[in-house]
Amino acid sequence: MILLDTRHDRDPVTRDPISGQRYFPNEEGDILGEAQWEWLKRELRMSTAQVHLIGTSI
Repeated sequence: MILLDTRHDRDPVTRDPISGQRYFPNEEGDILGEAQWEWLKRELRMSTAQVHLIGTSI
Protein backbone atom coordinates (compact mmCIF):
# COMPACT_ATOMS: atom_id res chain seq x y z
CA MET A 1 0.00 0.00 0.00
CA ILE A 2 1.34 3.41 -0.98
CA LEU A 3 -0.08 6.52 0.68
CA LEU A 4 0.53 9.88 -0.96
CA ASP A 5 0.67 13.26 0.77
CA THR A 6 -1.42 15.54 -1.43
CA ARG A 7 -1.16 18.53 0.93
CA HIS A 8 2.52 19.44 1.14
CA ASP A 9 3.58 20.23 -2.46
CA ARG A 10 0.18 20.95 -3.92
CA ASP A 11 -0.04 23.84 -6.37
CA PRO A 12 -2.33 26.62 -5.15
CA VAL A 13 -6.03 26.83 -5.95
CA THR A 14 -8.11 30.01 -6.14
CA ARG A 15 -10.87 30.71 -3.63
CA ASP A 16 -14.25 31.67 -5.11
CA PRO A 17 -14.49 35.43 -4.38
CA ILE A 18 -18.29 35.33 -4.22
CA SER A 19 -18.90 32.48 -1.79
CA GLY A 20 -15.45 32.55 -0.16
CA GLN A 21 -15.98 28.88 0.67
CA ARG A 22 -15.40 27.00 -2.58
CA TYR A 23 -12.23 26.74 -4.63
CA PHE A 24 -11.78 26.73 -8.37
CA PRO A 25 -9.80 23.78 -9.73
CA ASN A 26 -6.24 24.41 -10.87
CA GLU A 27 -6.41 22.54 -14.17
CA GLU A 28 -2.67 22.81 -14.78
CA GLY A 29 -1.62 22.28 -11.17
CA ASP A 30 0.10 19.35 -9.53
CA ILE A 31 -0.86 17.71 -6.26
CA LEU A 32 2.34 15.79 -5.56
CA GLY A 33 5.33 17.91 -6.46
CA GLU A 34 8.43 16.71 -8.27
CA ALA A 35 10.09 14.94 -5.33
CA GLN A 36 7.02 12.86 -4.51
CA TRP A 37 6.45 11.95 -8.18
CA GLU A 38 10.03 10.67 -8.34
CA TRP A 39 9.56 8.75 -5.09
CA LEU A 40 6.33 7.16 -6.39
CA LYS A 41 7.97 6.12 -9.67
CA ARG A 42 10.90 4.61 -7.79
CA GLU A 43 8.59 2.72 -5.39
CA LEU A 44 6.56 1.26 -8.24
CA ARG A 45 9.61 0.30 -10.30
CA MET A 46 11.39 -1.37 -7.38
CA SER A 47 8.32 -3.15 -6.01
CA THR A 48 7.92 -6.89 -6.34
CA ALA A 49 4.26 -6.77 -5.30
CA GLN A 50 1.62 -8.25 -7.60
CA VAL A 51 -0.92 -5.60 -6.59
CA HIS A 52 -0.41 -1.94 -5.66
CA LEU A 53 -2.96 0.01 -3.66
CA ILE A 54 -2.42 3.76 -3.89
CA GLY A 55 -4.28 6.00 -1.44
CA THR A 56 -4.59 9.76 -1.09
CA SER A 57 -6.42 12.17 1.15
CA ILE A 58 -8.60 13.26 -1.76
